[in-house]
Amino acid sequence: MNKSVQRLARAEQWADQICTQLGKSIESIIDVGRLLSKAKAGLTHGEWGRIFNQKLVPFSQNTAGRLMAIANHPVLANSAQMQNLPPSWGTLYDLATLPEPTLKHALSDGLITPEMTRKAVKALLPVERKPERIFDEVVSAPDAAVDAEAFEMPRWADDEIRSRVQTALQPVRDLIEAWPDDQDFALLTHQLQQVQRYIERLAKHHEVSA
Repeated sequence: MNKSVQRLARAEQWADQICTQLGKSIESIIDVGRLLSKAKAGLTHGEWGRIFNQKLVPFSQNTAGRLMAIANHPVLANSAQMQNLPPSWGTLYDLATLPEPTLKHALSDGLITPEMTRKAVKALLPVERKPERIFDEVVSAPDAAVDAEAFEMPRWADDEIRSRVQTALQPVRDLIEAWPDDQDFALLTHQLQQVQRYIERLAKHHEVSA
């Protein structure tokens, strides 16, 4: 058997395992996410993309990225919490984007239930200071003068800052995950470089102000 046939068989094999685990329970969603992570690690880039391009599984590569994020989440993938979670991958992914302290508090307060909707998840974040808005403020005016007080950023604990940064950058990770194999990353790379340069200017401004 030549190498191309071997790779073909491996892709189909992973797809068959993933489809077998598909279901509407929390456990099946987690299992599918874990299988996807294993498949991505075990396949070449082209073979991984072929699973979705040839529709070997009934969902997109973007959805696969979200399922993996759920399965790899330290809180949502904890078996002790599964009975309290909604059996919807969309709602689970929205929960995965919450800052971890917010998610833990919501669980302990009984705000997260199997009947929870995506709208209810969004209500757990303060409207005036969503992580996405913080990211948008940085990206929207890269050439503007930097005023450290203009952002009115609270003094979060280190874990909170890390969680908010991860949440704000999740759409970028999703975009990269779903990027078509036949498209280069030139535009995306250019935009990310602009953001990086602006962050560097922020850091220099902070050093001068300190």
